[in-house]
Amino acid sequence: MGKIAVITIIILMCSFTLSCPPTPTVFDRFPYSDEGWVLVWSDEFDGDSLDETKWNIETGTGSQYVVNGVTIYGWGNNEQQYYRKENITVKDGKLILEARKEYYGGMNYTSAKISTGAIKQGPLEGGGTFPIKYEVKMGKVEIRAKSSRGEGFWPALWMIGADSNEFGPYPVNGWPGCGEMDIMEIKGGNENRYFSTIHYGELFPTAYWSNGNHIDLNHSLADDFNVYAIAWDKNAMRFLLNGKLWQSIYFSDLERPRANLKAFTGEIGFAINMNLSVGGNFINGKLPSDTVFYQDSPLDDRCVMIDYVRVYRR
Repeated sequence: MGKIAVITIIILMCSFTLSCPPTPTVFDRFPYSDEGWVLVWSDEFDGDSLDETKWNIETGTGSQYVVNGVTIYGWGNNEQQYYRKENITVKDGKLILEARKEYYGGMNYTSAKISTGAIKQGPLEGGGTFPIKYEVKMGKVEIRAKSSRGEGFWPALWMIGADSNEFGPYPVNGWPGCGEMDIMEIKGGNENRYFSTIHYGELFPTAYWSNGNHIDLNHSLADDFNVYAIAWDKNAMRFLLNGKLWQSIYFSDLERPRANLKAFTGEIGFAINMNLSVGGNFINGKLPSDTVFYQDSPLDDRCVMIDYVRVYRR
């Protein structure tokens, strides 16, 4: 085969709107098929308000929580937003999480976060506590979403073990021992790249471990909707974009005994979280330009929009 033909084949192999993805898509240790899934839970956001039988609405700055004797200012990541219910809209079949530049609760920005069982649960405004409304015990989670655009934003679609706090149905394991799976995170200003990562280990900061990768695309994830997914079984966690596998993380590679396999292998479930943060350590403390909040600026740029969340089992 000629050199030109070989180069052409390589280009075609890397072309499904991605630059060359990591090799697990080709050299997967265990056979994987994205077929045979049965839908068991979903939210299509077809109404005119958030279905609070499925989702909890997080509010505040995190400073209302104390974990291991430490107050969680800025949600533990030096984030600069105050989460409010008012920043959540359901319209035209889409969930909209909107960031705004407004002073509230000691912060210069507000935004939104929802969860089927909150990361650091505590008292609700007006009394009561967050229940775990849904937990995923292995299977596949698909989220069709459109990213915010520009520096200073940190959109995230992710899950955390349901034993992360005392308000769940399990003995508390804490973070990151409870396990965390980040389906999609984006560093605002580079919407051509997204990260998928898992976190695990003993209670932070004793032994904190991460495993994952990022993928570079030839289009912006703020331009249109894409389907982000994770599918996992007893062998591995597999990350997919628009139905195509691009990363596999194998349980056999995790640091043991630091890895808590109770959540990862389905003995304990994961709660689904979706939020749009402003600032924070992950994006090196950058803040949005004021222009993105101008009245005549595109609303899409300061929002994460979600078309649906779907959970499947074999």
